[in-house]
Amino acid sequence: MSLSLLGVGNSGGGAASNGLLTDLLSYYKFEETSGTRTDSHGDRPFDVVTNAPGVGTGIKDNAIALVRASDQWVGNNDASKWTEFNGSAVAAFSLWASKTGNSTQWLFRSENGGSGWLSVSITNSAGAANFKVEVDPSSSWVATTNSPFPASGLAHICASYDGTQPSGVGRVRIWVNGTEVGTGDKSMAGTVPAALDATIAGKVSVGSYSGAAYDGLVDEFAIWNRVLTPDDVALLYNSGTGLFYGDFS
Repeated sequence: MSLSLLGVGNSGGGAASNGLLTDLLSYYKFEETSGTRTDSHGDRPFDVVTNAPGVGTGIKDNAIALVRASDQWVGNNDASKWTEFNGSAVAAFSLWASKTGNSTQWLFRSENGGSGWLSVSITNSAGAANFKVEVDPSSSWVATTNSPFPASGLAHICASYDGTQPSGVGRVRIWVNGTEVGTGDKSMAGTVPAALDATIAGKVSVGSYSGAAYDGLVDEFAIWNRVLTPDDVALLYNSGTGLFYGDFS
């Protein structure tokens, strides 16, 4: 990768932008040991804190520690905070996570009164983890991979949704540790903008949905109102060491 992509070695005088601040909505470092989790970029704190999530060692300093048996999760339920997504047909997410247990677990979910959602979940089959991204305005669809979740340490997971493809196709791309592990297309002609409008203008949560609570650590969670490119993902993964909010430009 060119050093200029990292904002280094720009001969024009001053560091080049790496583009990661472009259309960034929120960024959660999960440094707190209890209570509200701060949004370092926007005004969307995770101020709904359920069953006292703990703290663990993240990819950078602390991570939020979620225990499935205790149904621990955090979120933001203020629809007025998410208006940038209204009418949008694009969304992207990046986070670092570890996982314990072999059951279906919801890593991230956004919804509007149950009438629509955009979610990232992880299910296990024969010891391997299936990463899934689901979009639902009126009929659900899923893009899956069979990439095994790392046995130890935190994985870097990116998901990107693009509903602007020709012929009403919505495209999901999933990356784990910098490698694209799944792409799925689904025809949703005439419904994609409304789908994202209904999906994101409401509850956003990390860690739980309908009894499928997450069990593990989550760290450095970012949300964009755009798609991610392979170059973006490579920057965020940064050969396994991560690139974090303070280095976004």
